[in-house]
Amino acid sequence: MSEPDICWRVCREIYADLRGLGGVYMAQRWNHKGQAVVYAAEHPALAAYEVLATQNFIGPDDSIEKQVLLEIDLSAVTGSIETAPPFDREDKMESRDYGTAWLQENRTVLLRVASVRVPRSTNILINPSHPRAEELSFEIHAFSFR
Repeated sequence: MSEPDICWRVCREIYADLRGLGGVYMAQRWNHKGQAVVYAAEHPALAAYEVLATQNFIGPDDSIEKQVLLEIDLSAVTGSIETAPPFDREDKMESRDYGTAWLQENRTVLLRVASVRVPRSTNILINPSHPRAEELSFEIHAFSFR
């Protein structure tokens, strides 16, 4: 499998960065609470679907209109990607343990993982604590679910 040059992230405007604060505040599929991590996808459509499948748009700060699309350039970190092994989609602890170990050990900047929601699709996790993470760059694009 070739290395991706670009990945995509749909997020609220206030989180249009690569700090990975969501993982600090809550556990997700590939991290335990307290771990900074950025979730992205191989394609903008997958990034959008992952957000729709996991988020509740319930208040003005969570408004569906306040989303942006990040185009993340990965070309500077070529050679710093790991591919997660197959995992039991029903066992969130297995993937959380694996992802958290990957983050804490700073093994690579990027972790390629299978999408739980869309078969044959790939998500890309970014470890913002990895020394090479500062080599990543991104562009912010307007985005709307409407």
